[in-house]
Amino acid sequence: ELEDVVTYSGLIPGYTYTIKGELYDVATGESIGVTGETEFVADARSGQQSVTFTVNTQTLSGKTIVAFEDLCSGVVIVASHKDLSDLGQTVYVPKLGTTLTDSTTGTHSAILGSGITLNDVVSYDNLEVGKTYTVKGELYDVSTGNPIGVTAETEFTAESTSGNVTVEFKIDTTIFRGFTVVAFEEVYDGSTLIAAHADLSDTFQTVYIPDFQT
Repeated sequence: ELEDVVTYSGLIPGYTYTIKGELYDVATGESIGVTGETEFVADARSGQQSVTFTVNTQTLSGKTIVAFEDLCSGVVIVASHKDLSDLGQTVYVPKLGTTLTDSTTGTHSAILGSGITLNDVVSYDNLEVGKTYTVKGELYDVSTGNPIGVTAETEFTAESTSGNVTVEFKIDTTIFRGFTVVAFEEVYDGSTLIAAHADLSDTFQTVYIPDFQT
């Protein structure tokens, strides 16, 4: 859910108003088909109200979206705010691309050992410059779809809208002989989940652990 806090002034106390909002793609200037509205009775001439948009951000990967609003009294629009360049009304939906490899081999084939590092290079796009984010990752068994109990996370500050950050998984591969593992990732802005990548069939995110004994 996205919450749009609307500040108003010049209303008549005791009157009922409706704020109608709609989300637009900044790049194209077109509506993405997501709307929200809030009806309220003005307690004073000035105040604030929130409009909530329910949206699946996974379908908007890499897009920058902005909210437009109409303030209505009955069927009459008494005020509007529609500005594609309004940064205060803008939300950036990140796009993720990832590659998991063994740090020693540099490939998707791991070596057996108790202190192995798997490097997950997360490529991001459409983050907000200067903000601090956290990438959290977890390894899954491809054959069962279940986590294997290996996690890692990295905090970073976006120096540009696009870039790379590496998440390092420490793993004893001797425990997981013969496993094929894949990394899932989530990106957080504070405590808010803003992007995720979870695909058991993603070959770029896959590492093969050999089953070799002598």
